[in-house]
Amino acid sequence: MRDYRIGELARDVVGLIDAYGRETAAVAGHDWGAAVGWWLAIHHADRISDFVAVNLPHPTVFERTLRRSWDQRLKSWYVLAFQIPRLPETVASAGNWRLAVRGLRETSRPGTFDDEDVRRYRRAWSRDGAFEAMVNWYRAIVRERPTPATPTVDVPTLVIWGAKDRFLAKRMAGDSVEHCTDGRLLTLDAATHWVVHEEPHRVAEAIADHADPLPPGARK
Repeated sequence: MRDYRIGELARDVVGLIDAYGRETAAVAGHDWGAAVGWWLAIHHADRISDFVAVNLPHPTVFERTLRRSWDQRLKSWYVLAFQIPRLPETVASAGNWRLAVRGLRETSRPGTFDDEDVRRYRRAWSRDGAFEAMVNWYRAIVRERPTPATPTVDVPTLVIWGAKDRFLAKRMAGDSVEHCTDGRLLTLDAATHWVVHEEPHRVAEAIADHADPLPPGARK
């Protein structure tokens, strides 16, 4: 479980930057990828040139919201369920991943995940140890419960948020930007937690503009 601790995951990314012989890198992440990105931006700011967080709030904002909001606690019920050994893996895989597939489709816009997407997810989840590895991220964060060294993020940050996220309260997006000395928020009102799948071109363009801004009309 040590390998899934957020500090260790952030150091893994720093290792990748080193492996490519770079001093800094622009980092963008969705959900757990954004969780690692926030930790990088706080604790390894000298290695991150720009940061984009997609539908995952600043860790201080998330912790505060969980303490104060029963609504967010109810939205995050599955995190506690994932702490039970082996049961989440057994339940999720039953009926050819019936519940996992239903979860994808019921929390996304209709048509976001087609039959071919589902086949690919089923193949990925069925790989030996793959789903357990996914659940271990949740197990590690609850058991460690780390506190950021500072609530302030100095790395230029863009928060992209699908406003119809069923898992995370929308207000946390704006609250997260308030913890950034150079932060912006892009809200996509029709998108859900799966905004990267639903609005891929808008998300990709926003990331590119943030990490490598060009004058209007310069990007073809």
